[in-house]
Amino acid sequence: MAETHILLVEDSASDVEIVRSLLDDSEEKHFRVTHALDIAIALLRLSECTFDVVLLDLSLPPDSRSLNGLFAIQNRVPTLPIIILTGHDDEALALKAVESGAQDYLLKDKSQSNTLKIAISYAIQRKRFEDNITRRANYDSLTGLANRMLFEHRLEMALARIQRSGQGIGVLFLDLDDFKHVNDTLGHAAGDLLLKEIAGRMVQCVRPYDTIARIGGDEFAILIEDIKDPYNCAAIAQKFIDVISKPMAMDMLRITVGVSIGIATYNPTDKAGPVSLIDQADTAMYRAKEEERSNYRFYTHDMEESLRLRKQLEDELCDAVRKGELTLCYQPKQTLDSGEISGVEALVRWDHPRLGTLLPDAFLDFAKGIHRLEEIESWVLSQVFRDMERWRNMNLPPLQVAVNISAGRFDSPEFFLQLASLIEIHGIRPELLAVELPEEVFAPTDPNRARRFAKLYKLGVAITMDKFGGHMSSLQSLKGIALSELKFDSRFTQSAGGQMEDVRLIKAIVACAHAFGIRVVALGVESDELRAGLKQQQCDAIQGFIFSRPMPAAFLEHWLLNRNTADLSEPKRIAH
Repeated sequence: MAETHILLVEDSASDVEIVRSLLDDSEEKHFRVTHALDIAIALLRLSECTFDVVLLDLSLPPDSRSLNGLFAIQNRVPTLPIIILTGHDDEALALKAVESGAQDYLLKDKSQSNTLKIAISYAIQRKRFEDNITRRANYDSLTGLANRMLFEHRLEMALARIQRSGQGIGVLFLDLDDFKHVNDTLGHAAGDLLLKEIAGRMVQCVRPYDTIARIGGDEFAILIEDIKDPYNCAAIAQKFIDVISKPMAMDMLRITVGVSIGIATYNPTDKAGPVSLIDQADTAMYRAKEEERSNYRFYTHDMEESLRLRKQLEDELCDAVRKGELTLCYQPKQTLDSGEISGVEALVRWDHPRLGTLLPDAFLDFAKGIHRLEEIESWVLSQVFRDMERWRNMNLPPLQVAVNISAGRFDSPEFFLQLASLIEIHGIRPELLAVELPEEVFAPTDPNRARRFAKLYKLGVAITMDKFGGHMSSLQSLKGIALSELKFDSRFTQSAGGQMEDVRLIKAIVACAHAFGIRVVALGVESDELRAGLKQQQCDAIQGFIFSRPMPAAFLEHWLLNRNTADLSEPKRIAH
């Protein structure tokens, strides 16, 4: 038999008995009534038990004929349906009560058994329907956390409350480190599972009345209320870092992600609004991300200038291609056996009119954030073909050029159309171009990518895996793809001259790559000792300052015309 648990808030003993008699057991439903003499006792009962509905009298002292009791119960349990059961036949009050969220307004002397039971049933069903709509509008469907709209509303309410309480509040803005790599390597389904796991961990770090929201993607915001010392937020931020950074088991792998956190605090003397506080915490988060992994920073006013300059740089980057401010440099690779150049990698530079020449690390990350990365990569590919055609017309020796392509560009059909068109227009032999892809592209989680690799193979261009060993590399990724070259990440390269275990690991990976017919290139080589160690471990080629820095196309052409490897030291003085 279905049971409905009712909280009856009523100060008249005779009225309590009348309501109990109206709700006598029936064949269809059993009503269990818990009585509270006033609002204070009602709030206590709500903290002890779960109820299906509240029957509330408005004639409770000391606030007779007011809606304070209604508001108090709503604040404690927002999802609980409330029916006003009163002796006041006041149409204006009834309208105000319903507008304020009461499900119904019933008069005691006109209520009959069947009327009250139907009202209770309808109130419960209607409240559930309203809450379902509200949840869809205010909560993130994946994690169940609040969304940005609800977060901003609660922050606005909190700002209004602290004008009375005098307590401070804190806003934390969180962004996961390396989440994109998990998405690209293991797929979006795994990324969703990771977000749900992290959301569950975060909920354990705060009090029930604090708010956690998923702002979008892998970004979260937390509202901490009633803080006496702003630096209490630092302890909370560190707790988030510790909890989120713990490894997670997924698809037989142990996944670890970090988190960068920005903190903005507010007290009654401040004048910032809810959006400003979120922006301040976001600004501080960017500063934390720039400094080191898994870190937090408090917002300070000097960060505004940094954020302003970043926004200005983003705006200027939007016009950089159109204004002809992008240029290319080429960094040669040295074959370890012969010492000769075995190819070059094209590297983009931004000749900024105010800031001078900017390296890729200074603008490619936020180029992706403003959806300009693929435009830049398209320009680079076109410029490389123009340079290669010019070198051919100059009768320079053929040279393979590697071009970096992001996972997003590789997944775009426009990339393959552009590549095929450029090969035909410029008449360049396809094998003289190497498409250099990040290691996450090679993860065997996306069947569509296998077809894209087949397209590259059919076009005849070489395929290079870039920065192997930088993240979650697996030798499994060497199978099933016509891979021409594997490049060790510069951090991985450094271990070639370190512990014996690291040396053996590199030697084993080189041997495995060679078994698949794949050349191995080590990035970031800057010393003769490291070059000698890599040669001893059978590495095929190196790329780094020990051989040559990136050089402008004109200098590369000069060197190729003169065929003098000694000149390669010159870019150390003139190259960007």
